[in-house]
Amino acid sequence: MLKGLAITAFSFLSLTVAAQMAPGNIVVNTVGNGSSTLSNAGWRVNARVINQANGNTLNNFSGPVSGTKLSNSGSATSEGSLNLSLNGRYLTMVGYNADSTQSSVASTASSSVARVIARIDSAGNYNVTTSTSSRYTANNVRGSSTENGSTFYVTGAGSNAANAGLKLFSLGDTTQTTISTSVGGSNANLRWSGIFAAYDTTNASLDKSIFVSTGSGTTGIHQIGSGLPTSSTTSFTQITSTSSPYGFVFLDASTSEAGLDLLYASNDGTNIQKFYKSSGTWTAAGTFSVTGIRGITGYITPQGRVKLIVTRGGSSNLGGKLITAWDNAAYNATINLQNNSNNNLSLSNYNVLFSSDSTLLAQRGVAFTPTSFNSHPSNSTVCSGISTSFTLAMYAPSNSDSAVYNYYWQRSTDG
Repeated sequence: MLKGLAITAFSFLSLTVAAQMAPGNIVVNTVGNGSSTLSNAGWRVNARVINQANGNTLNNFSGPVSGTKLSNSGSATSEGSLNLSLNGRYLTMVGYNADSTQSSVASTASSSVARVIARIDSAGNYNVTTSTSSRYTANNVRGSSTENGSTFYVTGAGSNAANAGLKLFSLGDTTQTTISTSVGGSNANLRWSGIFAAYDTTNASLDKSIFVSTGSGTTGIHQIGSGLPTSSTTSFTQITSTSSPYGFVFLDASTSEAGLDLLYASNDGTNIQKFYKSSGTWTAAGTFSVTGIRGITGYITPQGRVKLIVTRGGSSNLGGKLITAWDNAAYNATINLQNNSNNNLSLSNYNVLFSSDSTLLAQRGVAFTPTSFNSHPSNSTVCSGISTSFTLAMYAPSNSDSAVYNYYWQRSTDG
């Protein structure tokens, strides 16, 4: 008996599209109000939705200004990470319960200015019920990542390792579990985090991992523990020794290499770095200069091309740009970025989707829009030798090169 043939989708499957955040588009964390000069005060964050095809701003969802607020420092370029949940339903970012009247916001004690972990749904609603008044004190809270919107891995800096490192929060809680203080030097100074996964065809399972970036201690991008740890661990694996990374994106590109095997990282406002894994070993595959780069995300199209979306200008001294590029090199070849016209990328021919005066509106983290799932195909039992059909409803953008689909067939253990 062949049982199961279940389709499990991790994005854009049988869904109801919220008009505010149509799937397949891009969200940028823009900090500021667009009219006042940014400073080290706490400036309101914005989840700005950008049409991936033409760069139009589709909507802008600003952080709350009453009750628990959500802001980032206008001058701290290490802040502002934005991540899409692994299940595709939520965005998450972190900040301060403060506004522009609070100067030097990153230097405040968390006991007086709480550090806030936000969850944003596909309708642009902010959930800011998760916070801490004891961690990341007198320093920057920087990044958050989540599997499904119920727990959050948070990174930042603090006065000592106990106040910093990688913490795990549950939605609505003000307490947390320390997951790791083994990376980021003696004070566990971490930058951004990210959860990524690849499908294990041998074991018919999804292998999930949590990664962090740091420019302190053993610099680079590190995998923390195994899977998604829920208790303290001293285990970590250095993936790259990048000197000063912030945003990063892992992809599964090669059919001959198990698991995640391709990595792009933004290196402290200077360049994009590429790495690939072969026979279990990660190798550098070149760099491409992008002044002011901070956030980065991307995907592999059904045609096998890698599209990257990056933010440029996370601080007050660089022009803000949201740009796209294609890496037309093989996954294990030197990075070769091109624009939409298939011309080699240069500083003069970027594909710019959105521009801002970063003295007034800084661009930081970038992610894809969350979606709201309505239903999914149910399991079905099919006798051997009998054919059947399943309906798989997917969102299809107008440009087929922009389609991002993840799904698999699963067979029961009894064959």
